[in-house]
Amino acid sequence: MGSFPRAAVGRARVNPRWPQAFAICDKCGFRWNHSDLRWAFEWAGSQLQNRRFLVCSRCLDIPNPQLRAYAVPADPVPISNPRPETADMSSSFTPYLTDENGNLVTDEFGHPIVIQQPIGPPGPGPAPPEPPHNLIPLRDDDGTIILDDSGQPIMVEG
Repeated sequence: MGSFPRAAVGRARVNPRWPQAFAICDKCGFRWNHSDLRWAFEWAGSQLQNRRFLVCSRCLDIPNPQLRAYAVPADPVPISNPRPETADMSSSFTPYLTDENGNLVTDEFGHPIVIQQPIGPPGPGPAPPEPPHNLIPLRDDDGTIILDDSGQPIMVEG
């Protein structure tokens, strides 16, 4: 006796007056009417892509939005002619000692000398005496400014 292939188990409807084609769901393997099967879609980049699987309504998945590409918004338009905040700049400014030519004065180790006295207009109280205008820092043969024991340049009349 010959063997016949077993019919696929399924949910297909049969109507002799209105015949419809059968099809097999690509996920569950059940037989359905071809008109009841849908294409399976999945996010690929910024658009849905047909994965070419015909599936029944029970196996039809909602495309996972985590696979969708995120569109980064554009940067804001910058303002023209910006200005820095001056309140923060005055507190982070470190005054260094410079000579009359604007060159940085360093100690014997090559570190710049920080000015300890505040810079700017004097506060309330007596104004400090102005230094004589004819004094210049004393230099050695190499042109380096000679400093005293406290780290201040030795001033001489020039």
